[in-house]
Amino acid sequence: MNLCRASIAFGLSIMIAGAALADNKLVGRAVLPADTFAEGPTSGQYIAAANGRTPPFIDKQPVQGFSAVLDNRDGTFLA
Repeated sequence: MNLCRASIAFGLSIMIAGAALADNKLVGRAVLPADTFAEGPTSGQYIAAANGRTPPFIDKQPVQGFSAVLDNRDGTFLA
Protein backbone atom coordinates (compact mmCIF):
# COMPACT_ATOMS: atom_id res chain seq x y z
CA MET A 1 0.00 0.00 0.00
CA ASN A 2 2.79 2.44 0.85
CA LEU A 3 4.49 1.69 -2.48
CA CYS A 4 1.27 2.55 -4.29
CA ARG A 5 0.96 5.87 -2.43
CA ALA A 6 4.61 6.67 -3.13
CA SER A 7 4.11 5.94 -6.83
CA ILE A 8 1.04 8.18 -6.99
CA ALA A 9 2.85 10.97 -5.11
CA PHE A 10 5.84 10.69 -7.43
CA GLY A 11 3.60 10.77 -10.51
CA LEU A 12 1.76 13.85 -9.24
CA SER A 13 5.02 15.63 -8.48
CA ILE A 14 6.24 14.97 -12.04
CA MET A 15 2.97 16.34 -13.45
CA ILE A 16 3.14 19.45 -11.27
CA ALA A 17 6.79 20.06 -12.18
CA GLY A 18 5.95 19.63 -15.86
CA ALA A 19 3.09 22.13 -15.60
CA ALA A 20 5.38 24.66 -13.93
CA LEU A 21 7.89 24.35 -16.76
CA ALA A 22 5.30 24.42 -19.54
CA ASP A 23 5.64 28.21 -19.97
CA ASN A 24 9.36 27.94 -20.79
CA LYS A 25 10.41 27.68 -24.41
CA LEU A 26 13.67 27.87 -26.28
CA VAL A 27 13.97 31.22 -28.05
CA GLY A 28 17.60 31.10 -29.16
CA ARG A 29 20.82 29.18 -29.19
CA ALA A 30 24.37 30.22 -28.42
CA VAL A 31 27.55 28.32 -29.24
CA LEU A 32 30.75 28.58 -27.23
CA PRO A 33 33.79 27.59 -29.34
CA ALA A 34 36.04 24.89 -27.86
CA ASP A 35 38.99 27.31 -27.94
CA THR A 36 37.42 29.88 -25.61
CA PHE A 37 39.83 31.20 -22.99
CA ALA A 38 39.73 33.79 -20.21
CA GLU A 39 42.66 35.84 -18.97
CA GLY A 40 44.44 34.23 -16.07
CA PRO A 41 47.53 32.35 -15.00
CA THR A 42 49.10 29.85 -17.36
CA SER A 43 47.26 26.52 -17.30
CA GLY A 44 47.65 23.06 -18.78
CA GLN A 45 51.28 22.56 -17.76
CA TYR A 46 50.60 18.99 -16.62
CA ILE A 47 48.54 17.68 -19.54
CA ALA A 48 49.53 16.26 -22.92
CA ALA A 49 48.60 17.68 -26.30
CA ALA A 50 45.33 16.27 -27.67
CA ASN A 51 42.77 17.03 -30.36
CA GLY A 52 45.02 19.60 -32.00
CA ARG A 53 45.45 21.65 -28.80
CA THR A 54 48.98 22.06 -27.50
CA PRO A 55 49.37 23.09 -23.85
CA PRO A 56 50.44 24.96 -21.87
CA PHE A 57 47.97 27.79 -22.40
CA ILE A 58 50.14 30.83 -21.69
CA ASP A 59 48.43 33.49 -19.52
CA LYS A 60 44.96 32.03 -20.07
CA GLN A 61 42.43 29.62 -18.65
CA PRO A 62 40.04 27.42 -20.68
CA VAL A 63 36.38 28.36 -20.26
CA GLN A 64 34.14 25.39 -19.52
CA GLY A 65 30.89 24.83 -21.41
CA PHE A 66 27.44 25.57 -20.03
CA SER A 67 24.53 23.18 -20.31
CA ALA A 68 22.00 25.91 -19.51
CA VAL A 69 21.80 29.64 -18.79
CA LEU A 70 18.96 31.17 -16.79
CA ASP A 71 18.12 34.88 -16.78
CA ASN A 72 17.78 36.27 -13.23
CA ARG A 73 15.96 39.29 -14.71
CA ASP A 74 18.35 41.67 -12.91
CA GLY A 75 21.13 41.77 -15.50
CA THR A 76 22.80 38.59 -14.18
CA PHE A 77 22.57 34.96 -15.23
CA LEU A 78 22.90 31.53 -13.66
CA ALA A 79 24.92 28.98 -15.62
